[in-house]
Parts: sequence; structure tokens; C-alpha cells
Amino acid sequence: MAKYEVMFITKAGLGDQEKEAILKQVTETITKNEGKVTKKDLWLDKHRLTFSIKKQKEGTYFLVEFNIPEGAVIKLNQAWRLSESILRFQVIRLGNN
Repeated sequence: MAKYEVMFITKAGLGDQEKEAILKQVTETITKNEGKVTKKDLWLDKHRLTFSIKKQKEGTYFLVEFNIPEGAVIKLNQAWRLSESILRFQVIRLGNN
């Protein structure tokens, strides 16, 4: 299993319950693909974007660290690309452990 982190951006005007639901959706996607979430945080709340994404000028940033088999990252990318609640995301491999 390799260690990864994902940073994703959602719409800024969401309530606390909606933010929790999106974070839960992301963590469930990781665990369904044999991964284990090690850290999850609301990184920046209601931050102005440099350029608009899907007609949004502000976004909320989340950061999630997790361990997962290397081949499963492709499945995560596919699932998150189809999610309407996630404006943009980036998965980064942190190390071999």
C-alpha cells in the first residue's frame, strides 16, 4: 500500500452538513477501494479562486491523507471526476510506505 493525499475543492456556500456529507463521500470511496484514511481536514473555508471553476468564484478546500493499493487510485479518479459536488481535485503520492 502506498501513501497518498487528495486535495479537493467544493462550492463555497455549502452548509456544515453538506460539507460533512461530501467529506464522508470521499472517505467512503477510499475505503470501498481497500484504502484507509489516516487524516482528513477542512483546509480552507470559502477561499477566493484565482480563476472560476464551473462558474464558481469561491471554493472550500479539503485535504485527505490515505493509504491505498497503487492500482486503486485510478478508480478513485474516475469516481471523483463524476461527482458533481467536487469542482476540482488532485491526488499526490507521498511516499512508498
